[in-house]
Amino acid sequence: MQVALNDLKHSKASADALTKEKAALLAQQSHWNDLKRTAEHVEYLMKLLDNQAKQDVQEAQRLRDRTNVLEGELSALQKLHSDQMQRAAMSHEKKRKEREQELQNYTYKLEQSETSRKETTEELETLKAQLQEYEANLRVGQVSTFQGGCEQH
Repeated sequence: MQVALNDLKHSKASADALTKEKAALLAQQSHWNDLKRTAEHVEYLMKLLDNQAKQDVQEAQRLRDRTNVLEGELSALQKLHSDQMQRAAMSHEKKRKEREQELQNYTYKLEQSETSRKETTEELETLKAQLQEYEANLRVGQVSTFQGGCEQH
């Protein structure tokens, strides 16, 4: 009986030890479950971050492509502007030279007209003087024939 009591005590102690071990294992299992859920959350967050990073890369590539297009357009517009400014400057210079040539031509014609006017005025004055002399001679009766005649210059 003693053996049976010892076996019973020993069995009871073993059962108590197993119960405590079971409780400890259940507590550990709860920690493992918490760790598993935390790992799943971390994995989910990593996927979200990875997806966001991929979207950010795609957006950056789209912006880079758009920037390249805009830079190309800017370059083309700058070249066009430069060409137009050069053409405008050349056109302005050509027109300025044409106006300058016209001014020289008009100045030359004006000088010719002025010279011709002076010559005509001098001729007119000479003819007036000759006419006055002729009329004076007629009044005095001294004119037999007109000797100097009208000279044309």
